[in-house]
Amino acid sequence: MPTPTGTFAVGRALYDWADDETLDTLAPVPGTKRELLVWIWYPSAAGQSVAMDDYLPAQMQAAAKPNGGLLRLLTRDLAKVHGHSSRDSDVSPQPRSYPLVIMRAGASVEVWNYSTLAEDLASHGYVVVGFDAPYRTYSVVFPDGRVMRRTPENNPELCEDQEQAQQARCVNKVLTAWTADIAFVLDQLERLNVSDPTGKVTGRLDMTRVGVFGHSFGGATLFAALNVLDGKVIGECHARHRHQEWLRFLRRLDGEFPPQIELHLVMDNYGTHKEPQVQAWLKKHPRFVSHFIPTSSSWLNLVERWFRELSDKAIKRASFVSVPDLKQAIEEFMRSWNENPKPFIWTATVEGIIKKIERARVKMEQIKPGSTLPRGRKKKE
Repeated sequence: MPTPTGTFAVGRALYDWADDETLDTLAPVPGTKRELLVWIWYPSAAGQSVAMDDYLPAQMQAAAKPNGGLLRLLTRDLAKVHGHSSRDSDVSPQPRSYPLVIMRAGASVEVWNYSTLAEDLASHGYVVVGFDAPYRTYSVVFPDGRVMRRTPENNPELCEDQEQAQQARCVNKVLTAWTADIAFVLDQLERLNVSDPTGKVTGRLDMTRVGVFGHSFGGATLFAALNVLDGKVIGECHARHRHQEWLRFLRRLDGEFPPQIELHLVMDNYGTHKEPQVQAWLKKHPRFVSHFIPTSSSWLNLVERWFRELSDKAIKRASFVSVPDLKQAIEEFMRSWNENPKPFIWTATVEGIIKKIERARVKMEQIKPGSTLPRGRKKKE
């Protein structure tokens, strides 16, 4: 993993927090109490001769592997991944207390997948708290060996395939649970700051400086269109990524360009782009020509290259106290970009890309024979 860029060494602690007063509304068994696996990264005392902790604790590694596919191949041996956190080391004595950041993983992803980000923030003097929740996080392995997996009905990524009314209920059900989880974590941190049984963080958390950030469902959605000829960007921030917001953006594009110009839309396969209402609107506006890139190939869309500019120059290393602050930063960057836009130009040849793909395929076949064959033709092991 990349080395943290801050001046502090990094420590990491795991907690199993049970809420005896609150029922878990998303648990498959009625009456189940809420319980969270909490990960805390923090500035550690420098100079301690403490061994680095495993990227993922040994008892969790087997249960954390995906059931199959390319992701399982890429994570086949998590013991070979090495982080930069020491286990349960002392908190750095300088300064007296540290600001707190609650980190929410995207969709059902486990929070340890964001270890690089957490370690880097901790190295700059933040206490970073992430958590995994049974039945809505893909896989939660508690220290006592219990494994709890996400139930299908709690998968937020399946919500988009439902009818509009059901979709809203589906998303709100999961978001309500996540919000309650964060509130519980904050309450527990207040108690920990008053009296930590280990004595590690007592009085070390600055509860007057608390931030919450999230990936995917935890953040704002940006709709953006890149004019590939001159590099100008048209964009809008929305709290949700539904077909209603997408239609509103399409109508804006329709008004931004002269009616005689044909507009080619290069999009990914996100369900919002294929809603019946969207298809009906596009049929009535034939100058919009849709092009859908293959699944898992967003890099083919040039607007993704602009998103990298946005991330590198306006979002990374920045601090936002609220979603409106984040939206303001995005909109200011768009305005600045459009004052002196620059088009992106492909420099790689098709032949070069194909050669890279072939080299990757050969390497993967050496690692696991048959792994790159189409599913129906995979060799039997």
